[in-house]
Amino acid sequence: MEAIIFLIYVVIAWNSISYLQNRMGLTFFMNLRGFAQLLFYKVLAAILLGWLIIPIAWIHKAIK
Repeated sequence: MEAIIFLIYVVIAWNSISYLQNRMGLTFFMNLRGFAQLLFYKVLAAILLGWLIIPIAWIHKAIK
């Protein structure tokens, strides 16, 4: 049960990061190594900073 809740948390945080990244206009055109690093850091940010990123994205969506 805890694993399912954790996966839901990571998915919501991942979507919030993607939303904020798209709203800021950050797009990356790079090689496969750079893409893999970006993916790694995005997962790390979703896991460690999701508690901070999720409310920011929700507030931004509500204001918009």
